[in-house]
Amino acid sequence: MSAPIGGTGRVSSNPWSGGSLNPAQPSEGGNPNVSAPSTRGPQGVQPAPTQAPPATTPTTPQERPTISRAINQRDINQQLLAMGRPITRENQETMITLIRYGVEASNSNMDMVARLKTTTRQPNGIESAVITMSKGLKNAPRTVDSLASFLNRQGNISDKSTALSNGLSQFQSIMNTFQELFSQGLFTGMSSIISQLDEKLQKLNKKFGQGENNLHIFDRNETLKEFQALLGFLKGAEERVTAGRQNVGPLKDAFKELQGLTKGFIESVTAQAILSMDAEKAQMSLDEKFGYWQIPNPFGNKKNIDILIRKDPRQKKDKFDPKKTRIVLKFETEDLGEITVIMDILDKKIWYTFHVERYDTEKNIMEMQKDLLERMEAQDYKTMGIQRVRRKVDIKKMLLPTFDLNSISRVSAEV
Repeated sequence: MSAPIGGTGRVSSNPWSGGSLNPAQPSEGGNPNVSAPSTRGPQGVQPAPTQAPPATTPTTPQERPTISRAINQRDINQQLLAMGRPITRENQETMITLIRYGVEASNSNMDMVARLKTTTRQPNGIESAVITMSKGLKNAPRTVDSLASFLNRQGNISDKSTALSNGLSQFQSIMNTFQELFSQGLFTGMSSIISQLDEKLQKLNKKFGQGENNLHIFDRNETLKEFQALLGFLKGAEERVTAGRQNVGPLKDAFKELQGLTKGFIESVTAQAILSMDAEKAQMSLDEKFGYWQIPNPFGNKKNIDILIRKDPRQKKDKFDPKKTRIVLKFETEDLGEITVIMDILDKKIWYTFHVERYDTEKNIMEMQKDLLERMEAQDYKTMGIQRVRRKVDIKKMLLPTFDLNSISRVSAEV
């Protein structure tokens, strides 16, 4: 008989070692070097040797050795057959992804992944569906498409916010052209809303990195409420202004275009909020948990800045302890390439680790160390160490820790 598949670890680039099994290794409970204990019956008069054959001492059968080995493709196929499911590439991928993210690979969850996957046409639909389930959002299927966009690198907040800002300006010009179709109150109200939201996007796109505490500019909950309201307002206004009217094609097109840009921006912000959520199960309790923000890069290119702030494990809510935390910044510039800065903070002490991809960037960091120390000292922080590493950091692995399939064991007992 076999026990369920289980184990811990992180993602491996090669989750399968092939179809062959590892050599059987007996467990401690089935150590063949330990003999079974003998038993003795009740004490009494022993019969004469000629009256009966020698008595046989009863023994307890030795426990069968248990075998623990890494799971492989054959195990996945056998489990699918046991569940009454055909061995297809999609079923295999679904089961593997469920196991990696610590979600039970049951028939009901396999069915749920199949349903959630239909809400997006993008690649990584299975992974997006499983992540949605791991976050406890299986009743919010629209989040699958938002996650799929992020995983496929289509959720760039810089691109989305810039496109939406341009779309708001263009829509305002179209509105002016068709002003006679709007009531005075509706035209004034829409113009005011568009101006306010465009101003907010301009701040998001241009004013990060100017020495102020900028995360308050990007309050996700407030931002989502504002742009969800804009989306609903646009739908209602379009129906009111264009219904039954001829020769308003350009205005209809402008409404549809702005609604699409607004949806794209909302999806990008939604993905960040989902990635900041803890997994519903507790298997990943040993992994660090981070709040996540993605903001436009103030250094001139169209890349983003990824910001991760470690959550306080003592708090049930998403709380951050500024005196004891880890902050991760990942950004890219044309001159320096990709850089990830990991800052460990303990009271007024700080440790830096710079992950870079180029030698000249590492050299620049060495040259600027003295300036960094002086700047942090001016902020009443003592720099305890600066380390440089020539290796990229995978933000996805930090946000979405997964089990390493090579370290997951399948335990069975010989019969």
